[in-house]
Amino acid sequence: MTDWSLPVLLASLHEEFCVARAVARGNLMILVSWVLRSTSVSKPPLCPALTTVSPSQSPRRVLRATMAGRSRGAMLTDFGGGKGAVRARIDGRGVVEADVLVAADGAQSLTRRHFLPDLSSTYAGYVAWPGTLDETDAPPDLVRFFDDAFTFCEARSAGHILVYFIPGDGGDTTPGRRRLNWVWYVGVNEADLPRILVDRDGRQHHASLPFGSTPDSAVRDLRDLARREVHPMLAALVAATRQPFLQTIVDVAPMRTVFARVCLLGDAAFVVRPHTAGATAKAARDAVTLARALKRAERNVDAGLSSFEERTGRRSAQNTCKMLQDKNSYPISRNSGVVWNRS
Repeated sequence: MTDWSLPVLLASLHEEFCVARAVARGNLMILVSWVLRSTSVSKPPLCPALTTVSPSQSPRRVLRATMAGRSRGAMLTDFGGGKGAVRARIDGRGVVEADVLVAADGAQSLTRRHFLPDLSSTYAGYVAWPGTLDETDAPPDLVRFFDDAFTFCEARSAGHILVYFIPGDGGDTTPGRRRLNWVWYVGVNEADLPRILVDRDGRQHHASLPFGSTPDSAVRDLRDLARREVHPMLAALVAATRQPFLQTIVDVAPMRTVFARVCLLGDAAFVVRPHTAGATAKAARDAVTLARALKRAERNVDAGLSSFEERTGRRSAQNTCKMLQDKNSYPISRNSGVVWNRS
């Protein structure tokens, strides 16, 4: 899930549960497990409680506020069901019992793999090339061109690229300390993926090239493609970015999201393609749906989880049908020339 998804998810759950004080054994206890994109651990850390955070803060500050007094870095090593509860084993804390375990451990969810080992992802037909450039390293003409705008450009032959400013270190939004963030969606045949998913050290990757690992030859090819395909100012931005990286776009659509007292949420439940912060919005919506379903069910937690699964499952089925209809169409549509917009 994205940097924003976890804080929004937790805040959404807390906001709803504040209205429902008497759930399950008087106070509903939930465990929320997640894994951040930057972590290298093989099992998700665990957050055993909730707190209120301010949406005006930067993602990192929100995450720190969310984690205040919680089990930072604790590892969820095992879990299992009991009578009307779920028991989770956490390194250094032993077994913790709760009413619900919310698995919000991202698109590569280990929890989802545990319950649905045969479920596989489906390649959507295109990849994302993201990149960031510190404002201090950007030529002044690029800063002026992209400032105070969300820039979108369709490429000449396929795909589109978008650009916008994001906060710099420490969530700083002061002009001069921000970053230019861009993402270019490019159609790639599935047969070509093994070739482009080889890093600068010759290692083969399955779904992405981590930041800093893209071969110099691939970066040169991307810059050459930008000069041929997109607006000159966007091509200049791509050329100025030293370390673009690569992510394949896939669809994952499980038909189940609840397993006894364990439920999947956010990208763990259904992978949303990474357009217009869709994953963050979905995480928040899932969190609110879960909280409201449990609140309506009062002391019947199982009924609340069943209602949550029904509601989210219906949306997932609708999204699956839409993705199958749209596959290989919009993100890599054919264009007669460069079309761009600044809004």
